[in-house]
Amino acid sequence: MKKGSPTEFLRAFGFEGAFNGLSTTQKIDGNRIARVSLSTSNGQGKIPTHGHYVSLKAEIVDIHKGLIDSAVFAFDDHLDTAKRKDTREDYPIPGTRTYMVIDHCGWDWYIAVPKDTKPLTKAVRAYIALFGAEE
Repeated sequence: MKKGSPTEFLRAFGFEGAFNGLSTTQKIDGNRIARVSLSTSNGQGKIPTHGHYVSLKAEIVDIHKGLIDSAVFAFDDHLDTAKRKDTREDYPIPGTRTYMVIDHCGWDWYIAVPKDTKPLTKAVRAYIALFGAEE
């Protein structure tokens, strides 16, 4: 795996499953999978500059019938913007998002680096668990 790749970035969240470019896929049961991918959507219908990823998108898919449901988890909505690993006091510029990943900047956090990504992964995992294996 190439350093600075979208796969490496997603893998750092601790998601399991098969990784393919901008997404990871895990099996829920015999017919359903959960796909988690980087997204340029902030979940409010506004799309930032092309290649600026500001959220994770989770999709629940039936392998025979297609998309069942999806949800967007914006980084700034789930990660503490006051607690960061970086020391930049001049970023973000007021009115802009704190956390993002930019594809042409090495597939890593752009300037602002969260101290803890567990609240985001916990929210995504809780959403996927809503569609737990059918009996």
